[in-house]
Amino acid sequence: MKHPLKPKTASDWVGPFLLVIVLLSLVVAMVVHWDLVWGLATDPEKIKAWMAPFGAWAPAVYVALNFFLGVTVILPGEIPMIAGGFLFGAVWGTIWATLGTGMATVFCVLLARRLGLSFVQRIFGEKQVAEFEALVSGPRALVVFFFLFLIPGLPKHILSYLGGLTKLNLWVFLAVSLVGHTPALIGAMLIGEAAAHENWTIVFAIGGLAVACLLLGLVFRKPLMSWLETLAPGEPPSGP
Repeated sequence: MKHPLKPKTASDWVGPFLLVIVLLSLVVAMVVHWDLVWGLATDPEKIKAWMAPFGAWAPAVYVALNFFLGVTVILPGEIPMIAGGFLFGAVWGTIWATLGTGMATVFCVLLARRLGLSFVQRIFGEKQVAEFEALVSGPRALVVFFFLFLIPGLPKHILSYLGGLTKLNLWVFLAVSLVGHTPALIGAMLIGEAAAHENWTIVFAIGGLAVACLLLGLVFRKPLMSWLETLAPGEPPSGP
């Protein structure tokens, strides 16, 4: 049986040249415009003010913002999700955020598949990659990925890149990741929409529930990871 997670050969570095250029461009833009980028990642009002001049193009800009935050590994994505509900309402905010997040997931998977294990290890560190590798190498990898995306408090940025190192079907993996993201996404959108209408009861109710879930995820991270390990055993899926 071949292990689904393995380093790529030197020849695999030739094809992804354009992907590397795109990634480097994103990094340079983030560094040059760090104040703006950080503001867009942490302040809904700044997002609203920044997007106002775009008018009818605001949804496309919001999709692009979610894509950018999805492929970076150091910026939070929760505040922009809340801003989506604030700007577009819960329904359309969810649609635009899902589109941007889905595009980012596809990009991360393809990038990891082209650049290989060593690339992902340089970004996240060998220790963290190894921690998740055992979880997603078995025949129940999709189930494990679903819970990793679903459970608050567990690292999310690494998952799409790690998915690119497996032999899972890209579109099936995308569907699992988006479904796993959905509860948190809808909650954030409802908070944003409620804030736009100054319905603070809903804001604090959903916000309090979200914080409680996050704290539980952080406090019980080790037991949750141990439970996921019980789902993972088995022979890894074979492939060509």
